[in-house]
Amino acid sequence: SITTAGAGNAPVVGISITSAVAGNNVSGNTVAGINATGANTGAFTAINVTASGNNNTVNNTTVSGISTVVSGANVAFTGITFAGGATSPASSLQGNTVSGITLTGTGAASFMGLATTGTSLVNVGTVTGNTIGSTSNATSIQNAGTGATTGISVTEGATTGSVVNNNTVAGFSVSTTG
Repeated sequence: SITTAGAGNAPVVGISITSAVAGNNVSGNTVAGINATGANTGAFTAINVTASGNNNTVNNTTVSGISTVVSGANVAFTGITFAGGATSPASSLQGNTVSGITLTGTGAASFMGLATTGTSLVNVGTVTGNTIGSTSNATSIQNAGTGATTGISVTEGATTGSVVNNNTVAGFSVSTTG
């Protein structure tokens, strides 16, 4: 459990791997119980993998039970952020779950379930689909802020060939209060 309180803008990261080599594997982890209150701003990322090599994996991880209660803040929450190599073999994000996220308060709070950045060549859900939110809970992901609410975002840059299949994005409740 990670708790932050009061004013601040330092990023909160549950698991972070930065590497310039290929073959990193983040598998079977759970990040839960992050609670931020007060006038926090900045980035909250449960799992951050910035590995410039190829053939990296983030598989079967769970991000849940995250809540922020902030006022007038610009909070950016991301369940899984991934940046990998741009050439074959592709990196892989399979069987991950991001659910039970509540962003309350005013301001430009934003939610991103799973995001790839840079020039990553990735396969997202091609073997085992990822779940962002829930098909059985209509309020699994809640964002009361004015920022964007996105399930899965894949950015390739100059690289092409990433594949996104078999994923579930459901159970979002967006009610702008800011």
